[in-house]
Parts: sequence; structure tokens; C-alpha cells
Amino acid sequence: MNKKPDLVYAVRPHTAGETTPMEQTGVMERTNIPLQAVLNSISDVILVVDEEGRYREILTSCRDLLLMEPEQLRGKLMQEVIPGKDTRAFLAAVRRTIATGRPELLEYELQVPAGRRWFEGRTTPLDLEIEGRKCVVFAIRDVTDRKRVQQLQDQNVYLLEEIRGFSNPSGLIGRSRVMQEVYRAIQLVADTDSTVLLLGETGTGKELVARAIHDFSRRRRGVLVTVNCSALPPGLVESELFGHEKGAFTGADSQHKGKFELACGGTLLLDEVGELPPEIQVKLLRVLQEQEIQRVGGTRSLKTDVRVIAATNRDLKQAVSRGEFRADLYFRLNIFPIQLPALRQRREDIPDLARHFVAEFARRMGKQTPALSDDFIRRLGRYSWPGNVRELANVLERAVILCRGDTLAGDEAGILEDGGLQISMTGQSPAELPTLEENERAHILRALDRTGGVVGGPRGAARLLGLKRSTLWSRMQKLGINGAGGS
Repeated sequence: MNKKPDLVYAVRPHTAGETTPMEQTGVMERTNIPLQAVLNSISDVILVVDEEGRYREILTSCRDLLLMEPEQLRGKLMQEVIPGKDTRAFLAAVRRTIATGRPELLEYELQVPAGRRWFEGRTTPLDLEIEGRKCVVFAIRDVTDRKRVQQLQDQNVYLLEEIRGFSNPSGLIGRSRVMQEVYRAIQLVADTDSTVLLLGETGTGKELVARAIHDFSRRRRGVLVTVNCSALPPGLVESELFGHEKGAFTGADSQHKGKFELACGGTLLLDEVGELPPEIQVKLLRVLQEQEIQRVGGTRSLKTDVRVIAATNRDLKQAVSRGEFRADLYFRLNIFPIQLPALRQRREDIPDLARHFVAEFARRMGKQTPALSDDFIRRLGRYSWPGNVRELANVLERAVILCRGDTLAGDEAGILEDGGLQISMTGQSPAELPTLEENERAHILRALDRTGGVVGGPRGAARLLGLKRSTLWSRMQKLGINGAGGS
């Protein structure tokens, strides 16, 4: 056993009948119990630290949890061993314990010889001085396994919520030349950790491309967490992304983990990233550069292990030139851009997409899958599809609902010869054709009426329309529709 340096103890006064430290040591000697061997058998790391933050004693059998060998660590100051931000938190906890006599609890993450581990540290006052300096016992426990289980539970909760609202389980479909280019781009970037920027109009399938990148990456065993930045209230964006501590603001009754923490070890999709407020853009840039987050109301930085994919239907270059989006964040996100084609740019994929959606909707409705007539396919091909694949899916869902035979005809698609879109139940003539926004508003109102005003859940309007609850809320707000289906 390595020889320990001499320790000078200043023993506090003791009361009558109380065993003194010297007498306690004598008991150990008389019973022939090797104190060092007993302490070394404990899986925790036991440190004695003085008020300066100097390591006075190290007792552990788990040397791979120490930043260096005990012989090297003993006598060093915390700031000589631990990264600066963590040092300040540790030293403050030690000094508070000495001042108040109360234990302090810390949770932190460090890279040690055993790997990147999570630890729980507890300071306890020590009734002795070493070389005239007050000390505490710093007991450290490896809680990595517990943290991983907790993280899996958090991610499972998130995934269950996503599954409840998941309405389009299809993968990427299309054999056109432009889609082949998208597939090649996915293959090139998937197995890297580089940031990807997905560009394209609304409804072109950006989330499906993000899913494909995640599924082909080394992070596929992790979770893909999606955040719709445009659907987050401005006052809650920071909390949703980075989390908050208990008491950080009114209503923060407990600690909340943000999406970056939920996505640890996996992928985070920031959908509609161009809608982030300027103050959040600054913080997102810092997270991407330093791989650290700080919860709202927190003082400690937390390491992140997240691959970020951003998506937008905005022209970010134009947004930068107008001062609406930070140039430095744009350049940081634009490492590997993928442009998704509009549906009108890949009309040859419409038949395959139509067959897929019709089969899927028929299965959900418990119907036999109808065939698609040539006239039906031609009418789909003539329409311009401003809402892209999402609009195609909505039209086909309506067609399956209206279908009473074994074949879908053009009338059931509600698509006129001139390429305009009309819902046949309205009885309007082409001259009275409503705008796309009016059609969308009417369609949402009918869905709300059918569900009794319920937006989310398995029987809600969002499920009926094939949308996420947050997306439907966003569209309702834009169209001036309240939750009860009125205006």
C-alpha cells in the first residue's frame, strides 16, 4: 500500500461519554480491522477536500472513475484537475457545507478513464481540520446507468406521444431523377455527424428525409426528436429546446428537460428553423458551436451529444439579407444542404404515391383498397399541387372516404379538367372556386365539427386530417379558428 502523507488533525472538543477520534482509531486497531481495506471495498469514491479545494485523501477501489491516479491527485487543487465551470460549482458546494454544516448534492458529467460518466456528489461536513484548514467529505457515486434508464424512459414517453399523433408512416417514395439525387445525398451524409439543412416547400416530405438520415446513421439506435419551431409560443421556445430548472419562472413547478436533452445520443430535427426568434438564434448557435446547453434558470452547462438536422420552407439567404436570420447561424446550419423537389417537379412519382396513400387510407378505414382509374391518375397529374405531397395525401383520403365502388374515378378526387381543386359537396361552379386558404379553413372546420371540437388525441381533428396536433394548432391560429371550431 502506498504511503500516505502525514495529516495534522485538530480534534473538536467532545462531551462526556463520547468516543474521541483517537479512541475510535484504537477500537479499529484492537479489532484488527484494516480501515483502508474496508473503505477501498466501497464502489463509491470518497474524497476529503479542504476549504481551498485541495484533495487531502482519496479512498476508492474504482480508480478508472478518477481523473488521475490517487497518488497524483492527492495534494492538488480542484482547479488544477477539473474543467473550470465544474470547479466553481464544486468549490462553492464545499464552502457552503463548511459554512452551514449542511450537505450539498451535485449532479455532473465528466470524461474519466472509464468513459463519459454521470456522477452524483454529496458533500458532508467533517469535524476535523487538516493543517489548520476545515474539510468536508465528498462522496461520489457513478449514476450513469440510472441516468441512461431515466433518459430511455423520457425518450419512450416522447415516442409514445409521437406515435399517438403519427399519421403518415410511409417512407420516401419516388423513382424520378430528382428524387434519386435526394437519395444519394442522404447516403452521403447519413453516417456523419454533420449538420444538415433541408430546404423545400411545405409538404415536400422534409421530416421523412430527416427520418431516413437518422435511420441510416450511426445514431439509429437513438431517438429522433422533432421540434416544430413555428408552433412554439415565443415565451416557451428556450424552455422547450434547452429545458428549465424548478422555479425558473412562474409555473415552473418542476425541472423540465428540453428537446436537446431528450435527443441525447440521437438526432434533433428543428423543423421551420427560420421561425426562431433572434434571441434564440444566438443561443442555438452557441449550442452548435460548443456542444453545451444551459437550462433556463440554471447556472451549469450540460454537454450534449446530438446530431442536428434543420428544415425550412423559407429562403434563408433572403432572410439573412433582410436581417431576419443570423448570417453566422445560417452558415453553421448550411454545412450540407439538401433541396427537396416540389411535387410538380416530379409528376412521374404521382401514380406510385397515389397507390401508396390509397392503400394506407383504405386499410385504416377498414375498406377494400380501390383501384385507380386512368382518368383518376391523369387528373392527379394535371393539378399543380401547391401543397405538395401533403395535399395529395389529403385529397386521396377524401377520395377513399367518398368511394362507394371498387375503383376511384376522377369525380371522387374533386379535381376538375382545368386542374383546379374543388370539393364536390360545395356545389360551386369554377367561377366561384374558393381560394386554397378558404378551402383549408372549411376543411378544418368540418373536421372540428365531426370531432366535437377535439383537436388532439386518437379521435381528434389532427388525427382525422393527417396532421400533428401542433401543426393543426398553428394552421388554426393562422386561419383565425378557435379550438371549438368557430372563428
